[in-house]
Amino acid sequence: MLKKIIFLLTLQTTILLAQERFNLDSLSNENLSLKKALDFALENNPEINKVREQIFIKDGEWWSSFGIDSPTFSFAKEGIDKNIPDSFLEQRWHIQQSIDFPLTTYFRLNKISREKQALNEQFKNASNELVAKVKLSYVDVLYNKRILGLRKKQIDLAEELKKAATSKLEAGEIAELEMMKSEIQLAEAQNFYEDATQQYHKARYNLFNVIGLDPSLQKYDIVFDDTLRIAVQDLSEFDEKADIDNQPLVLSYKNLLESSSSNINEAWSTFLPKINFNYFKQDFGNGFNFNGYEIGVSVPIWFIFNQNGSIQTAKAQYREIEWSLKEAKLKIKTEIENAWHGYESSKAKINRYEKTIRDLADELQSLTLTGYQLGELDLLRLLDAQQTYLNSEINYYNALKDYYQQIIYLEKYLGKEIIF
Repeated sequence: MLKKIIFLLTLQTTILLAQERFNLDSLSNENLSLKKALDFALENNPEINKVREQIFIKDGEWWSSFGIDSPTFSFAKEGIDKNIPDSFLEQRWHIQQSIDFPLTTYFRLNKISREKQALNEQFKNASNELVAKVKLSYVDVLYNKRILGLRKKQIDLAEELKKAATSKLEAGEIAELEMMKSEIQLAEAQNFYEDATQQYHKARYNLFNVIGLDPSLQKYDIVFDDTLRIAVQDLSEFDEKADIDNQPLVLSYKNLLESSSSNINEAWSTFLPKINFNYFKQDFGNGFNFNGYEIGVSVPIWFIFNQNGSIQTAKAQYREIEWSLKEAKLKIKTEIENAWHGYESSKAKINRYEKTIRDLADELQSLTLTGYQLGELDLLRLLDAQQTYLNSEINYYNALKDYYQQIIYLEKYLGKEIIF
């Protein structure tokens, strides 16, 4: 029966480990969607897991902060006559117990409870920060993927240009100089493509690092859902919905203030006596037939070194947290305002590009290439049109990237997801 139980437990453990390994390996064989990246990060990111463990630490601190010292057992023998073997006037067994004054314990436990609440809010804030960081990294990957595709198209345009220039050179319609310009254009396009490739891989590995993906699983065959497309959101009431006083970081500092206040009270309460109990069994030569006890209290006569320093430290810590709270509110307000105005600006740019600029730039590039092939336009105008097209596309992707970044910053304080 025991062997059967051990076998079943071993089998279950093996299955669980295999499932976990499958979940990790699946990142190397399937699309790494934004949702999967977020789920993986929230479970595996080192920073957020450190905060989670700090909460468990506070649970342990709470149980060890009741101010009840371990009891002391001792044996004493008095009145020993060295001339008489085993002689004594009294021998006794002691059990001694010391406890803090109950009010001191109350303040200490309240301080730790508030610290735990502060850590819970820090965990929420860290989760929001991590979600934003993963989304920003994912957007950066998709942005660089789009730029990489654009640089590939730039190579295609440069190759078409070189092909057209070669035909015109063979026909004697252009000089060797224009042919050299087309070759330089192609070489530059290839260099731009190499740079874009490098930036794309940097963005990929930055995302892997953010989500906490094990280095052995960071494979080249991981692909990403191309979700970098316009999705207009109504954020007109954002200012009313983003309540600064209820942001997790602010709530964390508020709980730390309460904890610090309890810390000050605990420091003052150390003027109250520590209580000592001592119970003993006495033997006056006829067996342990007598009982006794002692009750003592501590007297804080060295308060100028002990209590006074603790009180000053606790008050200074309280003031420091007050300043941190104010700093956090100012920081959040600044980030909200910057993100809001950035969102409005990038949205206007995207609408402008979508409605006018992109189509016109694409049409201009197409018409000038046709005109050059027909001999109606020179190389300089064609190169200028191609550069206008490329700049238009790059600026559009920059605006699109900025648009999503500002929404990500906003949703961190809104308390709900906008980008999925």
